[in-house]
Amino acid sequence: MLGAACRQLKAWRDSGVAASELTVGVNLSAREFRVPGIVEAVSEVLDATGLPAECLKLEITESVMVIESDMSESIVAGLSRLGGRIVIDDFGVGYSALGYLRRLSADTLKIDRKFVAGLGRSREDAAIVTATIAMARALDLSVTAEGIETEEQARILRELGCDRGQGYLFARPMPPEDLHALLVATAGPSRTRPVSRAGR
Repeated sequence: MLGAACRQLKAWRDSGVAASELTVGVNLSAREFRVPGIVEAVSEVLDATGLPAECLKLEITESVMVIESDMSESIVAGLSRLGGRIVIDDFGVGYSALGYLRRLSADTLKIDRKFVAGLGRSREDAAIVTATIAMARALDLSVTAEGIETEEQARILRELGCDRGQGYLFARPMPPEDLHALLVATAGPSRTRPVSRAGR
């Protein structure tokens, strides 16, 4: 899956459809995270596909980071040294042992959809999202919000300073050929705006 994702983005970049700042995010499950040689495997995929490392975002859930804390620091550091970006997915869902954030070479926190869903209706969810964004800023991390489905949610996230967002408001999952058409249709300087447009 990692190889297929990297090959597809490389093909879009080579054809001129994808801007140089377009990235692809690939989830690493707990099982994959434990595979011996995972850093070397990712490096081999990047070498084989020719995709620049900075175009790859490896998404690892917060629960894996915490449960596998003995090994996660060295693995994340190794993946980060390749030049890719490390995203802490599902942040705030049941774990949030915040001490590990200072040690990991992560680039981005992803706010879980359960908190985004309450924006505009729940003061508690708004407070959690606000605090997460403030904490990320203090740690020099970018923030992506998951599960954006309404214009109101996108507006609130913009006002709170969220960097990027993804969700059905922007696009539903689609096969590569449909995404290719979307990239062609949205080509130009407006393609990489914050939460208001970023559906990746």
